[in-house]
Amino acid sequence: MGHSAGVFDEAKLAWVNRHYLKLAAPDRLVTLSRPYLEKAGWIGATPSPALSTWLTAVVPPLATSIDKLSDLPDRMHLLFAFDPAAALTRADVGAEAREPLAGAVARAFAAAVADAPPLTTKEAFRALAKQVGVTTGAKGKALFHTIRLVCTGEPDGPELDLLIPAIEQAATLTSADGLAPVMSCRARAAAFVAALSTSPSPQPPAPSPRP
Repeated sequence: MGHSAGVFDEAKLAWVNRHYLKLAAPDRLVTLSRPYLEKAGWIGATPSPALSTWLTAVVPPLATSIDKLSDLPDRMHLLFAFDPAAALTRADVGAEAREPLAGAVARAFAAAVADAPPLTTKEAFRALAKQVGVTTGAKGKALFHTIRLVCTGEPDGPELDLLIPAIEQAATLTSADGLAPVMSCRARAAAFVAALSTSPSPQPPAPSPRP
C-alpha cells in the first residue's frame, strides 16, 4: 500500500471512452445519444423511421471525435445553428470570406448549388465542388475551406464529405419526423452571399494607448 493519494487521470479515461465509442454498434450509439440530443432540442422523443435512419448514418462518425456522448450536441450544432451575418462580424471568418478568391468561390458555389439536386451523397458534393473549382480556379483549402464557411459560418468542424450530405439529408426531414429545422445548403449559400454583400467589414481592435 502506498501512502500517497491515488491520481485519477481524466485524459486516460477520455481516451478509453473514445476507444469504446469507436467500437460501439451504430444502433447502440444512437440509442445512448438520443437523451442528449433531445435535451438540446435537436430531436423529439419519438423519431420517425426516416430520422432514425439519418441518426444512424450521422451519429457514429461524429462520435469518433468526441470524448463522451454528452459532447455530441456541441459537435452537431453546425447542422442546426446557422447565422452568416453574425459569422461575418468575426475577424477570423469575415476577413477570409472577403478575400477576392473566397468571394468568387462563395458566389460560384451558391449559383451551382441553386441549380443542382440536393447534395445528399459525398459523390454529389465532390462533383459540385469540382465544378466550382473549375469555374473559379480555386483548389484545396482555398476551395473547400470557403465552402465550409459558406455552409456553416465556422472555420472548422466535421469533414465536409460527412457534413454536407448530413445537412442536405436533414433538410428533407420535417418536424413531423421529430427533427429541429435544418437549412439546406442551397438556402445557406444564398443567405451567406447575401450577408457577404451587405455586412460591414469587421473592425480591427483599437490600438492600445501609449504609456
